[in-house]
Amino acid sequence: MELRSFSTLDIPLAWRRVRTWAQGLGMDIPDRLPFEVLDRLHGDTGPSIRTHIEVRPGVVVIASKKSGTFRPFVRLDPMDLIVYQALVDALGPAIETTLPPREFVGAYRQALSSDDDAFAGNASNDEFRAGVSEAIERAGEAYVLQTDISGYFLGIRPGTLKSQLLEVSDRADVVGDLAQMLGRWQDLGIRGLPQGVRPSSPLGNVYLASLDRLLGSMSVPFFRWMDDMWAICDSFGAARRVQDHIERHLYGMALTLNGEKTRILRAETAIRRLKPARERFEQKKQAAMDAGTVTITWGDYEEEEILPDPDEIDRELTLEEFDRLMSDLEAEDLPSAFSADMGLVFRKLEAIGDAQAVVFVPDILRRVPDIVDTAMRYVAAVARTNREAATSVFAEVLHADRSSRDFEKLATCNRALSLPSGDGRTLASVLGGIALNDANPLIRAKALVAWGKHSAINDISVVEAFLRSSDPGWRMYAFVALQEKARVVRDNAYDRWGGASPGLKQIADLLRGSPIRWSKL
Repeated sequence: MELRSFSTLDIPLAWRRVRTWAQGLGMDIPDRLPFEVLDRLHGDTGPSIRTHIEVRPGVVVIASKKSGTFRPFVRLDPMDLIVYQALVDALGPAIETTLPPREFVGAYRQALSSDDDAFAGNASNDEFRAGVSEAIERAGEAYVLQTDISGYFLGIRPGTLKSQLLEVSDRADVVGDLAQMLGRWQDLGIRGLPQGVRPSSPLGNVYLASLDRLLGSMSVPFFRWMDDMWAICDSFGAARRVQDHIERHLYGMALTLNGEKTRILRAETAIRRLKPARERFEQKKQAAMDAGTVTITWGDYEEEEILPDPDEIDRELTLEEFDRLMSDLEAEDLPSAFSADMGLVFRKLEAIGDAQAVVFVPDILRRVPDIVDTAMRYVAAVARTNREAATSVFAEVLHADRSSRDFEKLATCNRALSLPSGDGRTLASVLGGIALNDANPLIRAKALVAWGKHSAINDISVVEAFLRSSDPGWRMYAFVALQEKARVVRDNAYDRWGGASPGLKQIADLLRGSPIRWSKL
């Protein structure tokens, strides 16, 4: 496709924003390798992009949601992603003018400055929810409609989005290029907006701007974090009427509310549900500390208060919480907060270096696979004290006989890069099998890199086989997989393969001189 708006796009800024996102903690799909390579090769200016681009197919990565359904993340080609970011940046001012103040619509608001963070200045989700909770509390005896949209990103129609953008922006050339790019992805099998990449989020926001205006015209306190919504009403009946208005409006956009997540709550219940797991835990901790205050008397001396050690209270509460959650694990229906609470437990166990929950991780992930990244990060973090148990858990979670969605395998392969190197023959065998046989090319590539870290220092057999069967776009992963092999073995392979293209030779040369840290991949 020909970019009519190319001369007006800030490609270097878009690259820096994509790089900042990729090198940070915000990636839904853990695939930093191509961005690290591009950063090494091109620095702040980024790769060269021409007026004519060939939009490439995305790789769909199916991820589990808390509800048990799935979310299809999309891994876009890095060059296409830079152009996508540049187009959305150019529309940023127009998008922002259509949205309510940030205390009402808080998610993914575009930075209009030249900041390398596309969402600089945004409140966190916890901060936004705290603001919603305060508004509910101020309302007093109120009812709260809490809901979200079913399959939101999948249901967005590029044609409708184009019309909405043309109504608010005078950049018809940019809107046209963006619509053409989204249309090409549609032709290549990506429905709606690509999920899991930053530029889609501002577009998702503007798509619901008409709903924001509808609720605003009704004078209903309405809060939205992308498609998660809360409306504060003075009665149950009023909340039902607001729900009807929202449903009719969404129907006209070919969207619908998520029935399982739509509920009308009393104010106190809504406030309780809005509290993050961390805050609930801290309240328990404070209560335990208050109850644990002890007063003793030494003979005729005055009484002294001995307060319990906060760290010890934290540890004991974490273990109690883990036991409580494990007792719920066999229930037919898990509590709604189970994933959030178990995720917090894993983060706390990781912080204190306690490995006793490691062996339970495979069973936990069978019930709540949506927390796989948090769980496997915990397992990798405590591997220093019990590497054998941690490696066994990784091998079990990745085993071919285990039913796993794409994201579970991808996140586990990614976290395997944080495991200490050593005798990982069992894990290497499992990773090698995935690298050569999985149906998803990104999972194969990620498994290959992890195999490179955990296989024998002279073994390049899996990489050789991978190169024979992979498309050119994935070959850089093979080069990185060998970066810490025995020097003679690695350099011989680089010399043989690097002649295939100048780009691969560049990658080989930069890896010889300075391997990329596994933790950055």
